[in-house]
Amino acid sequence: MRVHTGSRSLSRFCGSPKTATWPILVLRAFVVLLLTLGSQAMANQSGGETKTSAGKSDDGRSIDGLRTLAAQGHAWAQFILGVMHTNGKGVPEDDAQAVRWFRLAAAQGDAKAQTYLGFMYMKGEGTARNYVEAYAWLDLAGAQGLEGARQIRDICTKYMTSSEVAQAQQLSRQ
Repeated sequence: MRVHTGSRSLSRFCGSPKTATWPILVLRAFVVLLLTLGSQAMANQSGGETKTSAGKSDDGRSIDGLRTLAAQGHAWAQFILGVMHTNGKGVPEDDAQAVRWFRLAAAQGDAKAQTYLGFMYMKGEGTARNYVEAYAWLDLAGAQGLEGARQIRDICTKYMTSSEVAQAQQLSRQ
């Protein structure tokens, strides 16, 4: 399965390479890593088949089945739909829908979904930029062992006041 890392996707998340600062360069590396993990998760969960532009997998199963599973509350299916909406693979590119699916999976404790959701809050993609929410979701993912989430969370603190950090820490404990 190919990983979508075209300049359009990365620039959408991280800005122009000419204007990037050190924290943004670090974030770019994590975005590539997260997109890779998400694409690998999609391949692993779907048995490795690839999706065609019509939304059908090579073995004939449709994305409708994935949507059904996601609607039934399967966190992995919700996470995969979030990734698909983030990069426009098999479904229309729609950050608001990605946030919706990531939020559902994150609420069930899916660490990768928590990381994606935190990153989207941090960048204001598909939702209003909110560093407190971003920190809280990234903190939850980091507590499950995702080192990348911890590192992105630490970068997020550079844009927050100490009272916002305290608020985010309280939020992540609820």
